[in-house]
Amino acid sequence: MKEFFSNIHYNHNLSFVKRLLKCILSVGVPFYYTGAQFKNFLYEKGILKSKNINGAYVISIGNITTGGVGKTPIVAQIANFLSENHKVAVISRGYGGKLSSKNINVIKNQGKYFYSAKECGDESFWLCENTYENVCVITCKDRVKASNYAVKELNCDVIVLDDAFQHRKIVRNLDVIVFDAAKLCGNGYTLPLGPLREPLFNVKRADKILITNKNLTQESFNSICKKISNDFMQPIIQVKFKPEKFYDIFTEEEISLENKSVGAFCGIG
Repeated sequence: MKEFFSNIHYNHNLSFVKRLLKCILSVGVPFYYTGAQFKNFLYEKGILKSKNINGAYVISIGNITTGGVGKTPIVAQIANFLSENHKVAVISRGYGGKLSSKNINVIKNQGKYFYSAKECGDESFWLCENTYENVCVITCKDRVKASNYAVKELNCDVIVLDDAFQHRKIVRNLDVIVFDAAKLCGNGYTLPLGPLREPLFNVKRADKILITNKNLTQESFNSICKKISNDFMQPIIQVKFKPEKFYDIFTEEEISLENKSVGAFCGIG
């Protein structure tokens, strides 16, 4: 089902059935658009208040579309970089796990894991395995409550929020938004017809725009970055993904790929 709707959101060459469904989905766009903008209006006018996290520098890594754009590896990279001089907590919603999102779940602290991937979700467990020992990983629906816990109970002074661009209950010092260079904004519509979580012009809330490149040529990537930079009047930070090494998942021994053909797949994003 997810792939079916992703095809509608990002593909222009649709079958008759999908074009028909697209017409039906368009009915919901004004309602979703209005709801998203009404919430933003309430925050901008101060009717709804964002809460400060005293004692910590808060960084949000988010996106404006549904689907994976490469946020989580960026969250891990930023957390690792900052952990050299700070105590960092990564706060995630905890999708896909069995733990209650109403609770503050400390998944990792001081290099110790307290839950399995089944319990906390693949993404949270991936963050545990790909962040340094002194980085904490916490899941909770209430990012404010989780962040305050990280500061008061775990002595963290930097909070990195995973997927929080739309989560406006918490004040952030740095708001980063991530685009996938190949997907960008899909068909340009908000849900349910398109992939946008809120109208595109709200990108202006972001302090930094990152664009990830997974498979485009450098020339195409540069062209897309220049266009996005001109559209939003902001400089673009280019992000490229490349493997550091290949290893046996059972023995964790590094594997040489010399003179070998490789097939790869991913079941997370």
